[in-house]
Amino acid sequence: MMKTILLTILLLSTQLFANVATITALRGQADIQRTGNNISASLGASLEEKDNILTQDNTKLQIIFKDETIISIGKNSDFSISEYLFEDNQTPIAKFSMLKGAMRTITGHIGDIAPQKFSVTTRTATIGIRGTNFSVVVGEDGSYQAYCTYGAISVTIAGIEYVVQQGFFITIAPDGKVLISAFTPKDLKEMRDTHFGVSTQKDTRLSKSDKTNENNEQLNVTIDDDTEVIIAELERNMQNIIQPTGDVTTYVMNDAFYTGDYTLTYATAGLPANGDAELSIDFGADTLQLVLDPGSTNAIFSTNPTFGTTTFNVNETGGGGGAATGSFGESTGNSVTGNFTWNPGNTDIGTYNVTSSQTLY
Repeated sequence: MMKTILLTILLLSTQLFANVATITALRGQADIQRTGNNISASLGASLEEKDNILTQDNTKLQIIFKDETIISIGKNSDFSISEYLFEDNQTPIAKFSMLKGAMRTITGHIGDIAPQKFSVTTRTATIGIRGTNFSVVVGEDGSYQAYCTYGAISVTIAGIEYVVQQGFFITIAPDGKVLISAFTPKDLKEMRDTHFGVSTQKDTRLSKSDKTNENNEQLNVTIDDDTEVIIAELERNMQNIIQPTGDVTTYVMNDAFYTGDYTLTYATAGLPANGDAELSIDFGADTLQLVLDPGSTNAIFSTNPTFGTTTFNVNETGGGGGAATGSFGESTGNSVTGNFTWNPGNTDIGTYNVTSSQTLY
């Protein structure tokens, strides 16, 4: 008798907490993969932890989670609920995975109370949040883009963290090259139209009065497409941006990222005669890293950086005796030119030139 009661309680508990989200809008066809079974997605369907959602061409669906996180999934996408918990007196967590396609997110209560517990992973990166709305586009070639439309996101790639502020997007190429750029309202609209665009099929939504789902309190936060609202807000923010005027010591930006190239004026058997250059700066913390020939020889300068009004000095990492200097160009500080000496036992001397498309502030 006791075993029967315990088994009944266990089954009831499993049923009670299995539902973590609800499909509240659906256009086209999608499948839910669950414990080896393939289930056709339907409006009002409940989703569980570990569910994998596959959408087809011209498909778009919207999911609302128990903490009121809203996720829209675009066409030809592969999205998984890796781990999810939002219960009283327990540490919340929301981990999702995107293998291909596109998703847009408006974070809910977990993003407010435990942003460090909210993440989206791709094959090559992990995206974390700092109270955020963002979109992710994953290409089948291994590339992806993450757009931050509100707040900030952190993107970790091969152990390196990049902070992407509101109004910017990060692009990771198939070869691992990283670029952070500002996006325009037009860019955002083109992304939306490409991956979440209109189709000939009707977009169906659950209403507040719909009684086909047991968890109707979630349906109250179902929203229409908010892209136009985000675009309007971005336009207002862009009009209010005031660029600094020639003093980089006033910048507070985290992880400003520059890319460009370098050329040796005196070469030994160390660095190639020319190659790529990357410069990453946290102006708020006064940290800096200049990398020459990334992914190969890797001449790195990040030790003891010092900043002047429009200049900096930094020593070679690893104690080889080298150093680099840099000068910020333009009133925006979006370009840097400089000289370096790299000394891994011999001496390579050269110049570098890098630029950033970010809005520095």
